[in-house]
Amino acid sequence: MIRKPTLSIGLIGSGFMGKAHVFGFATAQKVFDIPAKVNLHTLADIDQQTAQSAADEFGFKNSTDNWRDLVNNPEIDIIDITAPNALHKEMALEAISARKHVYCEKPLAPLFSDALEMTNAAEKMGVKTQVGFNYLCNPMISLAKEMIASGELGEIRSYRGIHAEDYMSNANDPFTFRHDPAGGGALADLGSHALATAEFLLGEIKEVMGDCINLISERPEIGGGNKAVQVDDDELIELVELELRDLLDSYDYPGDDIPFVAGSALLALNKVTENPDCKPGEDKWVDQIFALMKEVDEYIPTPKREVDKDFLMAIEDVFSITGRGTVATGRIERGTVNIGDNVELIGLNEIKSVTVTGLEMFQKSLEQGLAGDNIGILLRGVQKTDILRGMV
Repeated sequence: MIRKPTLSIGLIGSGFMGKAHVFGFATAQKVFDIPAKVNLHTLADIDQQTAQSAADEFGFKNSTDNWRDLVNNPEIDIIDITAPNALHKEMALEAISARKHVYCEKPLAPLFSDALEMTNAAEKMGVKTQVGFNYLCNPMISLAKEMIASGELGEIRSYRGIHAEDYMSNANDPFTFRHDPAGGGALADLGSHALATAEFLLGEIKEVMGDCINLISERPEIGGGNKAVQVDDDELIELVELELRDLLDSYDYPGDDIPFVAGSALLALNKVTENPDCKPGEDKWVDQIFALMKEVDEYIPTPKREVDKDFLMAIEDVFSITGRGTVATGRIERGTVNIGDNVELIGLNEIKSVTVTGLEMFQKSLEQGLAGDNIGILLRGVQKTDILRGMV
């Protein structure tokens, strides 16, 4: 019998993913004929009590509250990192520097520049590395890749990836490292699976555009009180803005000059639906809508209205309101119109004089209509059949 070498594992973190990795190590050597034996050597966690308790549960021989003890231990061959996302880079770089092989949970790092630095360091040092994109090992995904490569599915023109998790869907669940912007939020933590699957199936991703929405804006803290959840990636928002500016430039618009306001129309709508009297300063998403309209008012010049000329409006549509009268709609070309004014209908037949009894624009009643307004005018003394589109 060939004697297999032993690989000693040092695990950093004993949370959900730490348990998943240990299950994999324990199961693999029992189910598969792998070329080495696995030795669960040392487990590191935030404090000694937590580390010791997890080590006893998972079957590790040793425990520590200092992850650097694993990196500096010559008996350990593989450093397995399942710590919070924001800590991956520092831990991996020190392990690589110590010539340890590294198994790092995804995302490798929240920022591309950090992930690239980690990759280059591993290649320079010549150590083995692995990232925990376990879904890529599913036989179903491998079969899909073969079907795409063979042309069986034809030309692939779009990809839609959904990664649905419910373990943080309860707004009463406490704030954790997963809600810290430093870790990349749900996009890095879970969205990375969808992106990895897309790249595995279809090749390198050339361009990405998306919208990030945070549905639960506040969570309770374990020590008491509440804490805001702010996982929007500022760098991602800046990247989307740059892409949009380039797109505007390509259509001969002044992309560098047009003001941008980042926000979520959906969350603003949800807030004003819940509280129609919401005022500036009461909700950050509603505030962004106010900020957007402020930019519109300042950037787009107010058109000059020909209000000093006689009233003129071409009729675009006409309908009747039972008990009130006939409504003619259109855009006021020039002049002004007020409730109580007498106006003339000019068309194919004789000129008819009627009285304005109401003005409305976007479901709001007005006292006066100005040149440039798209408006509905309630008329008295005329039937719907007496007005045709194109009359003035």
